[in-house]
Amino acid sequence: MEPIIYNNDFLKQHSLYQHCASTLNAVSERDYTNKNYFDKHIECLDMDTYEKKYCGGNADCTVDAVIGVSKCVNKVTSSHRLLLVELRMLYVNANNLSKTELEQKIKHTKDLLGSELSIDKNNIFVFTDNVAPQARSFMNRLMQGSKHLKTFIVWSVSDFRNNVKSIDEMPYNPVYPPAKICKELDGFVKKQNWKQLFDKIIFWTECALNLRNRNSFEYASLSQTIRDWWIMFRKSNACLQDVDDELDAQIADEEVESLKP
Repeated sequence: MEPIIYNNDFLKQHSLYQHCASTLNAVSERDYTNKNYFDKHIECLDMDTYEKKYCGGNADCTVDAVIGVSKCVNKVTSSHRLLLVELRMLYVNANNLSKTELEQKIKHTKDLLGSELSIDKNNIFVFTDNVAPQARSFMNRLMQGSKHLKTFIVWSVSDFRNNVKSIDEMPYNPVYPPAKICKELDGFVKKQNWKQLFDKIIFWTECALNLRNRNSFEYASLSQTIRDWWIMFRKSNACLQDVDDELDAQIADEEVESLKP
């Protein structure tokens, strides 16, 4: 699986959320006290609790948790879906896994979720870092002849952390590259072409302001680039010799000042 982000807002759209909302770490801490295996911000449906409270069933008949996830490319999210997560960090021997039990957990959990929201075709099975390689090998053997288990992916706790991120952890590549902008502005300074410089500063400032409510990530990148470059320029050129140039620079000062973080 490619890296994904957890999506709490999508998860909250499911009707079960009001009955069994929790966090993945809280569900984990129930059996693995003081381990804090997971990011505390990842919300989930506590399926064991839902099964016991509202279905009068056995908690062992569902996976432990369901989280919301999304694809994320350059801070733009898509492909929102639910992801089933089974926690097995207590296992020291993967040979104790039961093919029938795992198939039942997947099927019953999906029956409870219904068709309200899209469900990822894959199901995540989390072991400790030490046991995960053995579990992965054993799971490959269990997959033979099981359409459900073929969708089960074995991850270590470290794998989970590396593959399920917050949107803030995902990279953003600016549409307007900071290095290119700075190089252009430096060129105006080198030629002492102050009019073009100030016009370009105002242009980029207005461009950033137009992005403030449309693309917060691009706004942050562009505004930071312009602010930082302009501060360094004014430190080196505190007062331009030509009066008209200095007045234009002061107008640009006010424009750049509007680019608040």
